[in-house]
Amino acid sequence: MRADLFFSTIAVSVLCVAITQGGTQQTIDFRTALELARKNNPDWRAAEQEVEIARGRLTTARLLSPFNPVIEGQGGGRTIPGEGRGGDYGVGLSMEVEVAGQRGLRIAEAERNRQRAEAAFKDFARTFTAKLARAFYQAVFARERLVLLERVEALNRRLLEVTRVKFDAGDVSGLEVNVSVVRYSRSRKETLDAERNLTQALLELRRLIGVEERISPSGTLDVPTPPVSIGDALQRALENRPDLLARKRELDRAESEIALRRREVFPNPSVGVFFNREASGERAVAGGISVPLPLFNRRQGELEGLEARRIQARAELLALEKEIRKEVDQAASQWEVARKNVDLFQREVIEQAEENFRLLEVAYRERKIDLPRLLIMENDLVSANQAYLDVLLSLQEAAIRLEEVAGEVQ
Repeated sequence: MRADLFFSTIAVSVLCVAITQGGTQQTIDFRTALELARKNNPDWRAAEQEVEIARGRLTTARLLSPFNPVIEGQGGGRTIPGEGRGGDYGVGLSMEVEVAGQRGLRIAEAERNRQRAEAAFKDFARTFTAKLARAFYQAVFARERLVLLERVEALNRRLLEVTRVKFDAGDVSGLEVNVSVVRYSRSRKETLDAERNLTQALLELRRLIGVEERISPSGTLDVPTPPVSIGDALQRALENRPDLLARKRELDRAESEIALRRREVFPNPSVGVFFNREASGERAVAGGISVPLPLFNRRQGELEGLEARRIQARAELLALEKEIRKEVDQAASQWEVARKNVDLFQREVIEQAEENFRLLEVAYRERKIDLPRLLIMENDLVSANQAYLDVLLSLQEAAIRLEEVAGEVQ
C-alpha cells in the first residue's frame, strides 16, 4: 500500500482513526494528524489570531469618524448691582471633522493589511503542513527501521544459539562463539537505539499535533509520484506562493499608508455649537470653528519613514522572487537525485527481506556457508535494506519539499 502524502494532489484514500488492541495508542493517517493539529497546536491558533487582529483594525477604519463629539460646560456666579447674585452657565458641543477623504484612504490601508495578514497565515499553514509531513514520515521511517533491526536481532539470536550447539558438538571453535556473541550484542544495541529514535520521532509528531495521547502514524514508506510537474513548478510557485502574495500586499499597504499620511497633513477643523445664559437673563446661541495650523508638524518624519518602508517592501518582494526561483530549482534537483537513488534499488529487496534472512539462517544451519561468509552476506543484506529505507525517506521528503516550494498547500 502506497504511503499517503499530505498534499491535495496525492490525497489519502481512506480517513481512519483506529484504536490499537490492548492499549490507548491511536493509529492515525496524515490527514487526521493535520486536522488535529489545526485544532490543538498552539502555534496554529496563535497564527490565526493575526488575521483577527487585522480584521479588528479594518473594523476600526470603517467607523464613520475616528473622533467622538466633545461636550463642554461651564458655570459660575456673580453679583449684579441692584439685582443681587445670579449665575452664568454655558453648554457647547463640538467635534473634529475630516474634510480631505481620510476615511476612504484609512479603509484602503486597513483592507490591504487584512489581505497581507491572510496571506501570511496561509504561508504559515504551508510551512507548518510541510513540517508536520516531514515529522510524520520520519516517524514512519523510524518504525520501519526498527522492524528491520528487530529482524536482524532475531536472526543473530538464533545464529548464536546454533553456534553454541555446534560448539558443544565440536563443529566450531570458541572464537566463532565469541564472534556470534559480539554480533548479537551489537544488533541488540542497534535495536535499542532504533527504539529510542522511534520514541523521539513520535514525541515530536505528538508535539506538532498538540495532543497528549499516544499516537502512531499509519502507512508505509513507498515510492511517491511527483506532487507537481517539474516543468510547471516555478510558474505555479510564482502564482500560488502565499508569502509572495503577502509581500505584494505589504507593498500595497505601505503605499496606501503613505497616501493616508499625506492626506492627514491637511488640518481637520473642529466645529461646534454653543449656548450661553448670563445672570442677567440674556441668552446666546453661537457656532464656532477652529482649524489647527500645520506650521511645524507636517508629518515629515512619518512620511520619510514610510517612504523608506515602501522601498524596503519592494526590495523584499524582488528578493523573495529570486529566492523562490532558487528554492524551486533546489527542490527539483533534490527530487531528481532521490528518484534516481530509488531506481538503484529493487522493491523486492524490502519485500523479500524476511525470506532472505531466513535463507541465510538455514544455509548456516545446514553448513552450506561458514560463519565469516554468513556475516559478510548478512552485512550486505542489512546495508541494502537500510539504504533502501534511507532513499525512500529522502524521496518522500523531496516530494514534500517540492510541493511546499510550489505553494500548493491549502
